[in-house]
Amino acid sequence: MSATDNKLLVRKYIEEVINTGNVSGIEQYISTNYIKVFEGKRYPKGRRRSQRAHSRSSSDLSGFNPHC
Repeated sequence: MSATDNKLLVRKYIEEVINTGNVSGIEQYISTNYIKVFEGKRYPKGRRRSQRAHSRSSSDLSGFNPHC
C-alpha cells in the first residue's frame, strides 16, 4: 500500500468510524485479531469494544489533518 493510499484509508476510518461512532463497518479497517497495546501490556479487547470505548473518551477529529 502506498503512503497516499494509507493516508486515504486512515482519513476514511476517522470520518466513518471515529467521528460518527458507527462501528458497524469497522471490519474493513481493523483486523479481526486486533490487540490493544498500552504501556507495554497487551489487551485482546476486540475491535468493536475497543472502538466504543475510544469513541466515548475522545473528541471529534473532523478537523484532523494527517499532513501535519
